[in-house]
Amino acid sequence: ESSFQDVFGKQGIGHKTPFQLLFVFNQLWKRIKEDGGEKYLEEIYAVTMNELVTNSDWHAEADKKFPHAFGELMQKIEDLENQEDDSGLDELVSLMTERPKNLQDPVFSRWMTVLMCTKVVTANWPIIYFMAVAVKQNEPANSYLWQLSCALLSLMNERSTPGDNSGQTINEFIGSFNDQNTSDTCHMPKKSDTTPTFYVMLLWMQGFAECFFDDMFEWMMRSDPVLGSGSWGQTARLGVERCYVMHMKLKELEDGWENMPQFKPYLDEVSKIPEKGSVSKVGKEFFDKMPGKVFEKFRYVFDKHVTSCWCSDDILHYIIGGNPTLANEFAAWLNHYDSMIGASETLASLGLNEDDVDVEVHEFTDKEITLEHHKVRNGDIKVNVRDCLDYLTADADRAHILERPFVKKYWKHILEMATAEETVDLFDKDTWGDHDYSPLRKAVLSEICIHSIHQQRCENYVQLAALISKTNVGEVRRTARTIIISTIHRIFNKEAMDELARRVADPNQKEKAKKARRVEGRLRIELLIDNLNKFTKKVTRARQVAGVEKCKEIYDRITGKKFKMSETDRKNKIKKFKENIKKKRTEVKAEMAAGVDVTPTMDGGVLLRILTKKNSCTACCKDPTRDCDTEHCAMAAVHAEISKREMKMRKGWKKSLNIKEKRHALRDNELQISVLDGDKIKGQIDKTHIRHIKPQSNKMEAMIQRQTAILDKELSLDAATT
Repeated sequence: ESSFQDVFGKQGIGHKTPFQLLFVFNQLWKRIKEDGGEKYLEEIYAVTMNELVTNSDWHAEADKKFPHAFGELMQKIEDLENQEDDSGLDELVSLMTERPKNLQDPVFSRWMTVLMCTKVVTANWPIIYFMAVAVKQNEPANSYLWQLSCALLSLMNERSTPGDNSGQTINEFIGSFNDQNTSDTCHMPKKSDTTPTFYVMLLWMQGFAECFFDDMFEWMMRSDPVLGSGSWGQTARLGVERCYVMHMKLKELEDGWENMPQFKPYLDEVSKIPEKGSVSKVGKEFFDKMPGKVFEKFRYVFDKHVTSCWCSDDILHYIIGGNPTLANEFAAWLNHYDSMIGASETLASLGLNEDDVDVEVHEFTDKEITLEHHKVRNGDIKVNVRDCLDYLTADADRAHILERPFVKKYWKHILEMATAEETVDLFDKDTWGDHDYSPLRKAVLSEICIHSIHQQRCENYVQLAALISKTNVGEVRRTARTIIISTIHRIFNKEAMDELARRVADPNQKEKAKKARRVEGRLRIELLIDNLNKFTKKVTRARQVAGVEKCKEIYDRITGKKFKMSETDRKNKIKKFKENIKKKRTEVKAEMAAGVDVTPTMDGGVLLRILTKKNSCTACCKDPTRDCDTEHCAMAAVHAEISKREMKMRKGWKKSLNIKEKRHALRDNELQISVLDGDKIKGQIDKTHIRHIKPQSNKMEAMIQRQTAILDKELSLDAATT
């Protein structure tokens, strides 16, 4: 995701990238289906395809804008027409009438959706283009479908053409030609050879997917071959060696992607891109630089997130549960280090120095093996044992690995594996010899395989829960559930309870059976099967009586949206809206202007938190009952405000209450005023939410100036601290 987005750009409204092209295409496809239904989409696809084959004006436009893609389509049609057997005809009918299906929104957060959509678009570029043309001609201007069609066409029409002589002067341009008129010194494709820019980008991504990504992704979805079906994601025991496979395949791409057949469509098209003078102009210079930049970013992310995980000292020992050859070599590597530690301790006890003794460096076996369980689409995976383990253990600390709980606990078995004469396969007892590796084998399954390499199994169950959820489901599903509950569940429950009461012979138990809420256990299953058999016979008879056409009509009525309550409600609401909008306009008080709440920052009130002793004059602090004329005294402002508001206060309140208690009294009064003013929203809030008051007295209003100075000072202090 990050490597592609860093090079090709991001998806989103207003973006002009290949990913936005994919998204707009998918949105157009979905919207057509939503508006007209799946059958409608299939019909207009077939009509458009037929028009594309027969319309000479469309041929001219296709030849001009994407000649290679259109030429391939027409050649394919011609080849199928010329086939002598019926298979060619069948395939031609399929090509002309069957639209791409099972499309998902192409977003990077959903596995494989972007690259799957990429393949659909590159394979169907001409028909997708002219589907957009047809929809644009069919829909009203500025409608959503019209806008989607225009957006898609705009992106599909983007292409580089020779225009400014790549920034050359006229003399340089003339001098660039040679006698043989070759491209040795000048890259000048014919105008008819131009190709859509995003089409070329998508072709490169398609090649990348076919060479590398598809195999890696498909392997990630597989189950562990030992644990069996349904264990997908629990392949941690193979993860370490898979890390090397990914590194090896990525290295092959980095070193020679141009020679791989999967990139041939891209190379054929990119050769038609002209030079534009700079990378930013998206000409030949851009595409020359593009692959290297993708690999550079991809390698960085791979090393940071994949290699660092699987080759870490905490995970590396998982390889013991993987390929037998690699597991045995790894065990021998650990044993070699452990033996050296023992030898060092022996030398130290004898008073000798390690430097005085030659220590043999451990080397992995230099041989090629085929990794089982890693073959996907591109053939067997063959690795060199030494190269593989040298890469995986390059930054490993054996001292740390030997201290891992798993290694320490099963060291006896790992040591036996390391010193065995024949390769030990933990999952093949015939290779165990005289030693019982069952504890180690069990530990691999229970302590290594238990670690999931991705969370898709959890996601699967989340989706399952959402699928059967009884809330927020669509109308069709609600309809189906209502029918099932009404025609099967409720009838069955009643009949089952009656049958239970009938079968109970003991009179004392009959009353108890009647009060039971449901039939349980074996009897419930037995009665449900009998009930379903009866229900199926009723359905069969009903279908025979109704006939095929009537059954289809009922099915369409149930599954379609035309007759749903929401459609009826929508029509009724629109009708009512059209009637009401004609009525005489009447203004009510609730819709009249009621003023604006201006914040303290905009001088609309005084913050209660500044009405403190600290902001009062010294005289008022000593004698709160005095008449104070000091400018900007908080105590005097509070007294003046309470008096102005004519608040009911107990006798001697100026002296008996401190300034905090007086602030709280003002706060309570401010809340009451809000309620009396009819402000329902403020009337619902708690008094603790009142942080400021609107001044009514002159002295409180004068405090706004003091407040401004206090707030400015606080901001300057915050800025200085920052």
